[in-house]
Amino acid sequence: MQQGTISAVFDTANGFCAVWHLDSCGLDATDNHYSGIPVGNVAMAQGVLGGAQRFHGSDYIAINGLLGENPSLTLSAWVLLDTPDVTGGEVISVGDAALIRTDDTWNGKGTHGAYFCNPTAPDTSTHEYLGSGLFFEKTGWHFLVYQYDSGSGEHRFFIDGELCCLKAVSVPIQYEYAGTLTMIGTHGNGKPGRFFNGIIDEVRVSSVCRSASWIKLCFLTQKKENSLLYCR
Repeated sequence: MQQGTISAVFDTANGFCAVWHLDSCGLDATDNHYSGIPVGNVAMAQGVLGGAQRFHGSDYIAINGLLGENPSLTLSAWVLLDTPDVTGGEVISVGDAALIRTDDTWNGKGTHGAYFCNPTAPDTSTHEYLGSGLFFEKTGWHFLVYQYDSGSGEHRFFIDGELCCLKAVSVPIQYEYAGTLTMIGTHGNGKPGRFFNGIIDEVRVSSVCRSASWIKLCFLTQKKENSLLYCR
């Protein structure tokens, strides 16, 4: 399929900031061309939607920039976690501005999403977190979606198509001091650890908040056992 055809599917006018299918490592399928560079031993693997990338706990894909300073964001990815770092395995991290992380044992947050809200706070309170308390080491594929909604003043975390947790917040995403890189497979602001060990597939960043029905539809149609019912 030609790049122009692919980018038409993931049109930036429909809120797509960047889409990495990961069947060709760091290629962005949108016209924004936020393509990344693999660092270390990132390797091809079988994913949910075809090819994906395996991370070994020390490698990552680096994308220049923070994909703009979007007031609202939706991050999503399919993950298969092998062995997490003690501070969790980062799936996608837009600098320090927004992230999805798996199996963080620190404070029992488990798999969670977070956004950067207070650059001047101590390190333990710079982010608003939505911790699921769930741990997915060696439990197969999971579809993770985290979003910050500037319109409603809420952030939400979805797991396998279902809303896991939400919270009303009063401070918007802060991009100042949030680093300069977006990372897949490790944290985007140079903090140690937080490497992902396992397979990541179909990472997407949108500059809009996708609806719960959109997220559910993605889960049902993308997973290997497509369970969407068609009515005629």
